[in-house]
Amino acid sequence: MKHCTQCGHVLGLGRFCNNCGAPVAPRPDPLLDDWQDSTAERRSASTSAPATTPTTTPATTATPPRVTDPAPRVPPAAGEPPPPPRFPLFADEVVAEETPAPSPAPVEVVEPAAPLESWDDVDWEDDEWDEDRRPRALWILGGVAVLALLVLGAWFLGQQVGGDDETADDPSSSGAPQSSGGGERVDHTAEASVEAPATAPPGEDVDGNTTSYDASNMLDGVPTTTWRAEGDLSGAKIVFTFPEKTRITEVGLINGYAKKARDGGKVLDWYEGHRRIQQVTWIFTGGKTVRQDLSDDRELQTIEVEPVEVTKVVLKIVAVSEPGDGAARRDMTAISDVLFAED
Repeated sequence: MKHCTQCGHVLGLGRFCNNCGAPVAPRPDPLLDDWQDSTAERRSASTSAPATTPTTTPATTATPPRVTDPAPRVPPAAGEPPPPPRFPLFADEVVAEETPAPSPAPVEVVEPAAPLESWDDVDWEDDEWDEDRRPRALWILGGVAVLALLVLGAWFLGQQVGGDDETADDPSSSGAPQSSGGGERVDHTAEASVEAPATAPPGEDVDGNTTSYDASNMLDGVPTTTWRAEGDLSGAKIVFTFPEKTRITEVGLINGYAKKARDGGKVLDWYEGHRRIQQVTWIFTGGKTVRQDLSDDRELQTIEVEPVEVTKVVLKIVAVSEPGDGAARRDMTAISDVLFAED
């Protein structure tokens, strides 16, 4: 049994050590030695024999190369572990070089913005503003505020002054009725026509102008015009007619002559001087009725009714007051305006 001269491993049948891969010295072959000796004898005999011309050229026999023993190797010391086996015996594979990953783009570092300066940190000496401009701006703002207060005060005083003027004290001088509900009001008053049981004859106002007291004055939405008739008209009925069926949800009236007039140095209040209607009954198509109580108020007084479609509405005067006192006293019952509306 032979051992490897390089690592001491037991050798097999191959020409290399199965453990370390070192070449193994060839074993002596007696047949090979005899063949080599016979070959040498034939060569020596051929050189000593006379030259003859051979009829045929013998085939040249190739001499196998002699295997030389490798350099002796020192076996490892006893007890020393053999070096690790080196497999595979073929050349190491060439590892393909990996393509290096692209380096990341440099991150741009953004410097934080400098904090804003406060009002007190501003260097006013180097800035375009000077110290005198701030007080000046405050003075200007103060002057504007004072001017606005003066204008507002003048307007307020103007609303209070001139209470005896004929147009200043007229209630609802715009003639637009005010809605008592939350919806949009549709005024149907101008669509109606009216018939009254009696009407006072025309007269003259304090300026000498002719004044009419026709019943149509109740439909024009102007409180300073009126229908009036002489005496106490309790029980009288005024009939309003619409050209087609009209939906009504609100009715109302101004229950007197809501007008003031200036006569020289005196102020005539026709609402206080005439009789004021205190109670009425509204009678709708189909017989539905609504009672309305009224107060001494020259504004339009309204009342809501359940929705009803009408072609006629009758206003029955139930009760009126006594005439007033003073220069404006007149024994007349008057209605300045009525309202028929739908919410």
